[in-house]
Amino acid sequence: MAHSAPPQPLTPEWISTHFDSLPFPARMPALARYARTLAPDAYATLHRALDDGDQDERHTGLFLAVARRDLDTVAAALDDPVLRRRALAAAIRLPVPEEPLAALALSDIRAVRHSAYRVLRLGRRRRLADRLLPEVYERHGAQEAARLLSACSPGTVARWLPRTDVPPGCCPPSPVPRPPPPRPC
Repeated sequence: MAHSAPPQPLTPEWISTHFDSLPFPARMPALARYARTLAPDAYATLHRALDDGDQDERHTGLFLAVARRDLDTVAAALDDPVLRRRALAAAIRLPVPEEPLAALALSDIRAVRHSAYRVLRLGRRRRLADRLLPEVYERHGAQEAARLLSACSPGTVARWLPRTDVPPGCCPPSPVPRPPPPRPC
């Protein structure tokens, strides 16, 4: 009877064999520690293999990139619809280059723009939001510019607020005025 050979290191199968049996709360820190111990060429080999795999393997590859602070890989994942959501979450706390975030903030797809605005706000990238505001206004109108204002600096907000439309549902409606109480005789 032939024994099956164990998976080779630096393959998606090896990662699965060594980490999938761990409970999730322990698995992710262990995988992050492992990612940080890899030599650069070993990491590159493993990442390529994961990136060529299925959706779960690609997400694992992105996780390794985040753990290693591989900003170029995280920035590239912003263009990938499968990985974008997790890459945006990582971009909140990592110093991902501005260009990919700017491209998303100017996207023709509204949901993509709104996700980018959120990252700019939560990542406190006010300077980038200030720089993008005129172009967002030009391309997508006053209502979109109003959505981006929450990520901008106070001075920019003060200058631009009068020029923008408040998005629907953004602010509660003003209360309906009540008639004055009847006057006593």
